[in-house]
Amino acid sequence: MNILLIEEEFNKSIQFFLSSEGYKVISVNNFLDAFEKISNSEYDCVIVEVQSSNWLSGIEQINEKFPKIGIIIISEENSLSNKIKGLDAGADDYLLKPIHLDELKARIKAIIRRRNLESNKTITINEILINVENRNVKVNDQEVFLTTKEYELLLYFVNNKNNILSKSQIAKHFLGEERTIQFDNYNFIYTHVKNLRKKLLKKGCADYIQTIHSIGYCFSIQP
Repeated sequence: MNILLIEEEFNKSIQFFLSSEGYKVISVNNFLDAFEKISNSEYDCVIVEVQSSNWLSGIEQINEKFPKIGIIIISEENSLSNKIKGLDAGADDYLLKPIHLDELKARIKAIIRRRNLESNKTITINEILINVENRNVKVNDQEVFLTTKEYELLLYFVNNKNNILSKSQIAKHFLGEERTIQFDNYNFIYTHVKNLRKKLLKKGCADYIQTIHSIGYCFSIQP
């Protein structure tokens, strides 16, 4: 798998570690060179070390022109608003420095798994049909109108079906870094799950989203 690392000041530790794990890693120090690399070669994931002032627009352009590529932000900025801006710009994940290299590897694998899932044109689970090409969801042949976050949450559940997902795992999926989220802020997860469940049930869907008391949720599909 091919990784593009964008960092203004080259740090060999990330490149050396990922290369030792079997990834092909290319480093550039600006977005202009990054666009040239991406245009001429296929990459599975782009890692952006945030330092320059144009990082947000750079991520937006990568996401717009190359939507199949996963994007991970690495930053010293421990700000919830900064994370949300990055994720809204098209990043898949946001890691706070100092990073743990094993965690970075796990995040890359998770993003590539999800991207591969989304590369399938349709996903069918019992009465649920997800067309990932146009982000359309149907239950019993009836269209379900989901918000962007509800759709992403459904895909996350489907990709982890029959696994118990803690509220912190779900928060990390949306916001990137668990330790920046206070317990009270998990209310936004409850709201998205409640709305997604309500819309699915309204179309006659089975109640696959099970609440695991004091832990989180499980998208339970019986064999």
